[in-house]
Amino acid sequence: MLNSNATYLQEAIRAFGLTPAEGPYTMALGNTAVYLALPNITASYGNIVASVRHQIESGEAALYLPNGAAESVVKGYLAQLGILAATFENPNHPVFESPFQEAPTAGFLLKPLSRGSVLLDPDDHDAEPIITYGTLANPVDLDIMASFVPLMRSLYTTSTMQAMGVVETAPGVEVQDSEQIRDWIRTATVASFQHPCCTAAMMPRELGGVVGSDLKVFGVQGLRVADASIMPLLPGTHTSATCYAIGEKVSDKLANFP
Repeated sequence: MLNSNATYLQEAIRAFGLTPAEGPYTMALGNTAVYLALPNITASYGNIVASVRHQIESGEAALYLPNGAAESVVKGYLAQLGILAATFENPNHPVFESPFQEAPTAGFLLKPLSRGSVLLDPDDHDAEPIITYGTLANPVDLDIMASFVPLMRSLYTTSTMQAMGVVETAPGVEVQDSEQIRDWIRTATVASFQHPCCTAAMMPRELGGVVGSDLKVFGVQGLRVADASIMPLLPGTHTSATCYAIGEKVSDKLANFP
């Protein structure tokens, strides 16, 4: 309601400005989410795995990378796809996240195959970087995300949800066949969940990596990276907890770093 009722929103802001603060903005919220593996989402997970492995074996996967991707990046991407194919078969490795306070309302793909780029502006190195998301560049992402819709619908048809009067608003009950669902995903997908990572991957340099296991940036003296950018792939959890782990690991070893 805070997002849709202007009068209520202004009243909430006024109440929050009181001393002591009052109103809905003083309510604490939890950090709750559901995580699911692909075999628990769709019975067609085997077909998705087969598509990924075909991309690797045929070399088709390279077609979905940004133009001009270096050979080392292509090799690293193929290696990552091999890991992702195994991940998609694992019933204990999440590929889907749905955060919620009352009930899950959206699904997020934790293991995308699509890749974008973050580049310096060639005309002005002091300018903002040029970011290309590459959302849905790899068609397998669309196949996976299409399976999220029937999953969420099955949740909302439960007696618990129906008792609360839940009504589907998007994509809408009129959207039923797979192509309609895919068309809706193409227009409704959010490019980012605003948890950027994986731009300075801890991988071998010959596979497009940027830092080694000692966190040193390849080819640069006296520079280490210790943040979310060193993750080669998104973890099957919130990135914040993983960043804490990176920080703790660094703090333990900092005194011994050469």
